[in-house]
Amino acid sequence: MKGISHNGSGQRTGTLTEVERGGTVERKTFLLDGNLLEAEGLRDFIKQEALATGKSVGDIFWGWFSSGRLSETSIQIPLLEVSESLRLDIKYNNYGQVVYYQEFSADIKREVEEQRTTVELRYDRKGRLFKQISDTATRMSDGTQSLSKNTQTHRYDALTGLLLGGRNDRESAVFPPLFGPTRIRTGPWMCWCIFPPQQGTRAKCSAQRMGSST
Repeated sequence: MKGISHNGSGQRTGTLTEVERGGTVERKTFLLDGNLLEAEGLRDFIKQEALATGKSVGDIFWGWFSSGRLSETSIQIPLLEVSESLRLDIKYNNYGQVVYYQEFSADIKREVEEQRTTVELRYDRKGRLFKQISDTATRMSDGTQSLSKNTQTHRYDALTGLLLGGRNDRESAVFPPLFGPTRIRTGPWMCWCIFPPQQGTRAKCSAQRMGSST
């Protein structure tokens, strides 16, 4: 946790969290005369050999392979990715339970330029989490945008109060670059419309009944 803000009652109203992801990834490489060589370096060596001998690049490559001078191998590359998540506007009910917050994040390596999520939490009369509604808007580095709505409803045993399971309803839409998505709710229907930048062009819309599963 990199930063925390509180309200007058000592409750958190905002957090800045740093997330580290580690691990390894396998990468193919080459051994030339026992020395590790990346593909770019191997290409340069072969070009120099071709200029010096007049042989074709293909003949040199396969000649080195067949003689055992060149071989393919793999190495493990350690990964350490660090990302930040900003949670703001945390709201509470009279019982001190979180009922709403917004979260902002980005992941350049995964080409996520911006992701914005609003979360609403509802509780039953016994103070148990009954429903969580998450609305997420994502913009990728290539201009692609997406909207999603995820609703989780929990179900409890009437006698023991234990969580039995629940239901997950999801709606989503993806929009290509240069077309901005606009979401419109009309009665029980949620509509996503793409309004092209050119005037006089009709918008393209899709609709889905609220509460339906995908």
